[in-house]
Amino acid sequence: MNFGMDYQGAGGGMGDTGGGYQAQSGGGGGNTPAKTRKSYDEQTLIPVTARMVLSATSNSNNIDGGTGSLCLPDGRELYQIKLVGAVRSYEVQSTNVNFEIEDGTGLVEAKMWVDDNTDCTAVQQLRDAVCKDHIYIKLVGQVKDYGGKLNIVAYSVRPITNANELTHHMLEVVHSGQVSKHADSIVAPLASNHTSMGVGFGAGGGTMPMGGGGGGMALEASNSGGGGGGDIQEEVALYIKREGEHADVGASVAACIQSFAGQYTEPQVRQAIDRLASEGLIYSTINEENYKYAQ
Repeated sequence: MNFGMDYQGAGGGMGDTGGGYQAQSGGGGGNTPAKTRKSYDEQTLIPVTARMVLSATSNSNNIDGGTGSLCLPDGRELYQIKLVGAVRSYEVQSTNVNFEIEDGTGLVEAKMWVDDNTDCTAVQQLRDAVCKDHIYIKLVGQVKDYGGKLNIVAYSVRPITNANELTHHMLEVVHSGQVSKHADSIVAPLASNHTSMGVGFGAGGGTMPMGGGGGGMALEASNSGGGGGGDIQEEVALYIKREGEHADVGASVAACIQSFAGQYTEPQVRQAIDRLASEGLIYSTINEENYKYAQ
């Protein structure tokens, strides 16, 4: 596996549009219904390798507008993907640029649509920067199946400027896969009312009611107000565990504070987050305002 780096050009972002296909539906009338827009929870961005892209298959059980979506072998549905690899060849045409990208796991083709009449100078300069053999680039796009051949329609392409970006991407690939693998093993808290029984750690292994003595710990999902310091930590931990699964950057502290508005104050929520972080139950991601639950 050769990860030799040849840095040329500067970093940046490129937002090219187009390249998508319109789902065709069977039936009569000649009318092609618009494909239903995916919900925000389904509009994922998954870090992948070239081999993962090439091993994607059509999910016949999830048909929308007559076209099955593409899924990875582990069952994750592909919406948008992120890939880091080396440009092994490229071909510039009047309306698009075709790349062959290799990352040590395989070789995949990518297409980037261009429009010299509307693209600004900065976009054209950035496009020229990635059209070089054997430089490493980061691209974001969607995997498409054209005639049984999988390739990537890229929306954003830029050269990477640090070898750590390649290492970080590979770690993201592993982490994302592990999070998905263990997602179904997370036990959700039992729904309960104010007189429900918690998960007790008292003598004899029995349960004890909320507010009872001993070392009982209640994992309660109710939205009732009040509660001691242990209650708020448990509720904040459950919130970060639940919301952190929906975003690569984890749960937002600001959103967490807003979720508990009227129930707990901002200092109380932040203090609970600090305690959870110090105990190793959660960890910060891109900054101290985003956290994920430690699996």
